[in-house]
Amino acid sequence: MTFNVIQSSQSSFNDYSMVYLMGDAPRQPQPRSVPKSKYTRAPDLGPPANVDCPLVGRCRSPSLSPAVAERLPSPMKRWVIWLFVVWVGLDAWLARWWWLNRRERRADLHILAAARQYRVEPALVKAVTWRESRFREDARGGAGEIGLMQVGRLAAQEWATSEKRRLFHHHDLLDPELNTRAGTWYLAKLLRRYTGTDLPEAYALADYNAGRANVLRWIQGPASTNSAAFLAAMDFPGTRDYIRTILEQRARYREAPTTSGLP
Repeated sequence: MTFNVIQSSQSSFNDYSMVYLMGDAPRQPQPRSVPKSKYTRAPDLGPPANVDCPLVGRCRSPSLSPAVAERLPSPMKRWVIWLFVVWVGLDAWLARWWWLNRRERRADLHILAAARQYRVEPALVKAVTWRESRFREDARGGAGEIGLMQVGRLAAQEWATSEKRRLFHHHDLLDPELNTRAGTWYLAKLLRRYTGTDLPEAYALADYNAGRANVLRWIQGPASTNSAAFLAAMDFPGTRDYIRTILEQRARYREAPTTSGLP
């Protein structure tokens, strides 16, 4: 009987082993996996080395990887970059200022010569030149004006006729000397036209900018002699601003030794 029990147990063990090897053995239940939440808290890294942290287990070091740390500029490097950018900007500004100042000084010689010739205040001539072209000798306007004082074709022809210049072409006024002479001659002509007003410069500048036809529309009634009424009657804000800026610039140029007046 004992032999039968042993044999039976051995048979059962062999059957179980065979079933296990075939893959049909019963499996133990696995613990249920809990899906990770996007709000799962990161594991505590502990306090950084050599740092006293009162909250043990809650202080962690914001250390970066060595590759990222190498790409970040040090404080000294940031200062050097900042100083370099400032230096480049200052150098560009100084270069532009030097060039504009040189261009302005180059025009002074022509402005003074034309002002003496036609008896116009040099500061006013220079202010008109500044407003018209910013002292650019090759400046061109939208209506065909050219040069330092943006002289139009009709005004240029009038000047050439008065000066008895033969074989004259409008593009000859790209020469800064001729352009300043023609523009100053035309400005002097306009100033003489409005000598009966309280401020001939305002009327002459309006004529220089907007033309005679528009000035005739604005000089009705008190505006014919009163410059304040004349400016108020203007329906061209651009012309009003043109007059204001030139008169303000003339006041600045009056303090300069080169344009303070005729010698």
